Amino acid sequence: MPLRDLGFSAAAEAVYRALLDHPGTDPAPLADGPLAPVLAELLELGVVRPDPERPSGVAPLNPALALAELIERVEAELIRRHRRAGDTRLELAELAGRFRRAGGQVQAADGLSEVDRRVLELLASGITDEAAARVVGFSVRQLRRRVAVLMARLEAASRFEAGVAAARRGWVRAAGS
Repeated sequence: MPLRDLGFSAAAEAVYRALLDHPGTDPAPLADGPLAPVLAELLELGVVRPDPERPSGVAPLNPALALAELIERVEAELIRRHRRAGDTRLELAELAGRFRRAGGQVQAADGLSEVDRRVLELLASGITDEAAARVVGFSVRQLRRRVAVLMARLEAASRFEAGVAAARRGWVRAAGS
């Protein structure tokens, strides 16, 4: 199994495999230089432990136990995401049912969903993408994709232009109003 599937970068995978394949060697000469972030990544992944006795300051854990624990963490995250996707599917089914019952009038007259309106309002407030993503419960990548879709819908070449167009359409309140 490629370790990258468990969150290892290519460099971290190479160093970790070298530590396991050659237990007598120690990457000490690079520990304070270019290898320092890789060792920190391995510590964060939980496959090495701090070891002040070794020149590099780290020692690999029993690979079977370390990787089993890491796989459990990855599985737990996947299950959490799957549940979130399942919840979203249920919400979509509920919305679709309400949409049919209401004769197709669930969205506002402008066709903008509440999430899209909230995203536009947050961006108009000057909040960063990272903070806006946290507020609406998206990843930064999801938020940026949503903004790109909104920009295309508003036929805007920039986020500023999108903000002006959204305010003109009444989708968000203009600054100061």
